[in-house]
Formats: sequence, C-alpha cells, structure tokens
Amino acid sequence: MGRKVRSLMLWQPPSVDCIKMNFDRACDMKNSFSGLGVVFQDCRGELKGTMAVPQVGNLPPRSVEALALLHGLRFALHVGFLNLEVEGDALSVISSINNSLDDLSLEGHILDEVKLLVQSFSFCSGHFVKREGNGIAHRLAKEALKISQPFLCLESGPEWLH
Repeated sequence: MGRKVRSLMLWQPPSVDCIKMNFDRACDMKNSFSGLGVVFQDCRGELKGTMAVPQVGNLPPRSVEALALLHGLRFALHVGFLNLEVEGDALSVISSINNSLDDLSLEGHILDEVKLLVQSFSFCSGHFVKREGNGIAHRLAKEALKISQPFLCLESGPEWLH
C-alpha cells in the first residue's frame, strides 16, 4: 500500500480510474457480537458494492477493523476492483498495513494476510480518514449487528442507503 498516512475529515471521491473502499467495525460487547461494514464507490460517489458481515465473539476493536479490511479486499479482488483506494478510521490498522515490518500484535496474522493480498492489486493505497468521512461503512457495520448472515451487494446497497 502507499506509504503516506493522511487524515481526511470528509469522504472524497477516488481518482477516475479507481474504486474507493471504506471499511469499519461496530461492536456489541454485551452480546458478544461484532459487525464489519465495507462500501465501494466510484469517482462519482456511486455505489459499486456493499458488505455487512456479522461476527460472533468478543474480539478487540482493532481485530474487527483488520477483519473488515481483509473481507473488503477479498471481495474487491473477487469482483475485479483492481485499482483501489482504501480508507478506514482505525489509524493503527492503516499505519500497520503501510509498514513493511511484521506486525507482532494480536491481529498481526490478519494484517500480514492483508499485506500479501494487497500485492494482487494493480494499485492499492491506504489512508486514514476520520469517522465523519467513514459514515456509510460504519452504518453498514452497525447493520451487521442485526443480521445472522453476511449481506453482500454488487452495484448497489441496502434500501436504507439510497
């Protein structure tokens, strides 16, 4: 991924030849449940895909963020989004994937898999964005807390997003 960590306040469209992937997590510690949210948009802000994935168990927030990133990258490769600008509001996850050193943290194995996966893209850059610029991904993650099966859409999203 790109080496630069920049902070964005609001969502900005990707360059014309790229798809932007925003990822986030939501946690319900009381019920031992987490949700992953991922959204893909083009340079006009149009939805190219969405994901809401429930996860059972009390995982640390950074682990859930790393899983959201991993699931999003796998989906992107599967559907052929090979020029990708990735944004997330977990600075430590973005910093880790932009770093070539091994990550020895609890979720290091997930982030190492992310780093390997990134090599499959024609272009892939990672950037930190503040929560305000990551709203759709966060809403998808919160919706994932309410479902029992993953929800994946290509070229659209759930009705409440439109």
